[in-house]
Amino acid sequence: MGVFGEPIFLGFSSGILIGLLANIKNIFVLKNFVEIITVGMATGAVAVIFPKAASLIGEVFGVVAEYIKKWVLKRGETREVYFAVNDAVGFGEPNNFIAALISIPLIIFLAFILPGNKVMPLVDLVGVAYTINIISAINKGNILKTLICTIIYYGLGFYAGTFIAPIYTDIAASTNTVTLPSGFATSLNTLCKPFLLLITYPFMKSSILGISAVITIYLIIFFAVKKYKNIIENYL
Repeated sequence: MGVFGEPIFLGFSSGILIGLLANIKNIFVLKNFVEIITVGMATGAVAVIFPKAASLIGEVFGVVAEYIKKWVLKRGETREVYFAVNDAVGFGEPNNFIAALISIPLIIFLAFILPGNKVMPLVDLVGVAYTINIISAINKGNILKTLICTIIYYGLGFYAGTFIAPIYTDIAASTNTVTLPSGFATSLNTLCKPFLLLITYPFMKSSILGISAVITIYLIIFFAVKKYKNIIENYL
């Protein structure tokens, strides 16, 4: 794609799109126009700088991991050592970062058009980027596939969040520690998870059949992971 595939261009374009959405009513006002350009430039700069910073962190961990591996081998041990790092390091891959930027306005648009949805994502839109890391990895960094999967995932997630919001609100209110606004309270990255709802719903309804099914599926997956541990680790 040449220059159109560069992180700085993709970041700038994504920032302009977000800026346009934020100022759609007064787009021709000079102040708002400057704000749109500023958001685009800032996003383009971050798209270049942040992945480089994250990749440096990754390189440091690589050096440390190599040193500890040699130290373990010197002691005659054969165990493998794994390092767990914050998923923000995943933004060392520019495709993750760009896919996250593009997906945010798409998710907002999706919230408006889905019939029956009562969830409006606001503050925790930032957390979308962490979900993107996983989806992007599965799709080997393909931005288009990542966006399609993200839209499907959050589309189902909105319905999960809409369903569980009344229960979540009642629990939050019962603690008497927070002041809730009118209507329902919910969380995009905590409650809008379709697969987690499938797991928890049988327990919420005290369904013996549903609970038995969840436990059975869990045990099957548990023993499969144990049996094919090496294959799974190599894939990851």
